[in-house]
Amino acid sequence: MTKKWMMGMVTVGMLAAGLLDAAAYTQLKFGGEGVIPGDDSWDIGYGASAQVIFWTDSGLGLALSAGAQIWDVNDDVTGYVEDVGGGFVAKYREGFEGDAVMLPLGASGLYRIALGETTSLILEGGLRYVIVNSNVKFVEAFEVDDATGNALVEAMSYDIDLDNGVVGLVGGDFEVALSESFNLFAGAGYQFDVLKGDISVVGIDSDVENELKAFYARAGISLDI
Repeated sequence: MTKKWMMGMVTVGMLAAGLLDAAAYTQLKFGGEGVIPGDDSWDIGYGASAQVIFWTDSGLGLALSAGAQIWDVNDDVTGYVEDVGGGFVAKYREGFEGDAVMLPLGASGLYRIALGETTSLILEGGLRYVIVNSNVKFVEAFEVDDATGNALVEAMSYDIDLDNGVVGLVGGDFEVALSESFNLFAGAGYQFDVLKGDISVVGIDSDVENELKAFYARAGISLDI
């Protein structure tokens, strides 16, 4: 697996070098994005990204990308209520809270399809290494109520550590030129897990992996320089 990855990276590097040599102009691209995760552990995400794109006259491009996103964890609470006798009722609740900061860094190959004098469809495929900074906690609470309304409550929280991951993405942007060098764009796509990060609770590894698959939509501006 490692040898295949190294050969793949070398091949991508050679192709990228060829595109850079043939680049006719450079474009700077900035946008905001919304994310709908495919894993139920996550609720919704939002953020922004920037790209430096090297375009050739043939419509091929190489993009270097960096971004920052915040993904909110799914904070649904589950639990039970049980009458334990003697006028006592036991309650238990558990769930997750918090969010995680995602920092995707990587590169993409692009292909521009002219739709008119001022409009284009830009197709994208790429890879991102995602640095994950977790602020997610697992919270559980025990409560015992007596017949007089008194309650004994004990709550505990545990830090959830999420390892970095690698995702691939495919997408497309619709671009409109407002002037010779200023453009607006909007688009959507899908990212899928290539390498999933491990999940650990207070330093103890779990059997569950962190999935970053998601649909995304984005919009912003680009500048030809």
